Amino acid sequence: MQMEGGTIGICYVGGICDYWYKVGISMDDGSRFDGCSTVAHELCHNCGCPHDGDPPPSYIGGSPGAESCPWDDGYMMSYIERDTRQYRFSECSKQCVEHMFTIASCMKVRNFVNGAIDLSDSRQPGEFVSDQLGVKDEAPYYNQRCRERREDLLLYKVPGETCSYCCREPTNKEGWFYYYIMKCLDGEPCASGTKVCENGICKDRVK
Repeated sequence: MQMEGGTIGICYVGGICDYWYKVGISMDDGSRFDGCSTVAHELCHNCGCPHDGDPPPSYIGGSPGAESCPWDDGYMMSYIERDTRQYRFSECSKQCVEHMFTIASCMKVRNFVNGAIDLSDSRQPGEFVSDQLGVKDEAPYYNQRCRERREDLLLYKVPGETCSYCCREPTNKEGWFYYYIMKCLDGEPCASGTKVCENGICKDRVK
């Protein structure tokens, strides 16, 4: 997976059952929570998915590939971050995974969890930063993310139930400005605290 500045993840397509190729590398600096999307993208590669818009790998017999799902649609298996589709897989990706799991022997004979999984901490990332929310310098987490893209960008909360922040530069003499929309973290309060953000959508809280 490549983003501005270089590669943030790499994985072998369809290598999930191969002793040497069932691996991947994903970068996460530990403070931005972006690693979740990178891991999901790379894991989908390992489960047999090419990028949206690409043909099936020749070594995965019968794979439907992803040529019928345009890259520009902006689903998980592209690098486009435009709307909430960036959190979901295209129909092509779903079909590729389904096909891989029907032919991948390891998913049939070694598909088990070794040991208990601790689910006692169900907090989401947005809950850790919600006490810092506000605008401009009152939201240091989002401010940092803006300035990682460009030092002169300013942070604004997009009004309404949008679960979005806007990183933008000052307006130039011609009245134009560059901006970048950044989705809120899952678990962040929205709609004046009555709802919560989930995958970029302001939803009712689960009771």
